[in-house]
Amino acid sequence: MLARIKEYVSTNRWSLHFSASDIFNIMFTKAFVEPLKKRGLLWCCSNEVDPLSESQRKVEIFELGKEKVMQELDCISLLNRMKSLEQLTSLLLSHKQRLLLSL
Repeated sequence: MLARIKEYVSTNRWSLHFSASDIFNIMFTKAFVEPLKKRGLLWCCSNEVDPLSESQRKVEIFELGKEKVMQELDCISLLNRMKSLEQLTSLLLSHKQRLLLSL
């Protein structure tokens, strides 16, 4: 079982490596190119659909991963709160009160 998990993780998962040129490209794009496109001042590229560069693709993958982790953490914290509430009700309420609470 552990061997299968290790094989899955090693084949289907990969880490993101940002080089200095990727970081510069991302910062330049966010600071200069995107505002010009929004204002309509960058007309040479406004009609073309440019494919995502490698660094932009890495950023999008990173953002998606961050969102998924935050959703999982929210679920875990909600489950922990539900468990603590269940423990409190079992300590503080009588059996009849707990039955009424479940309705």
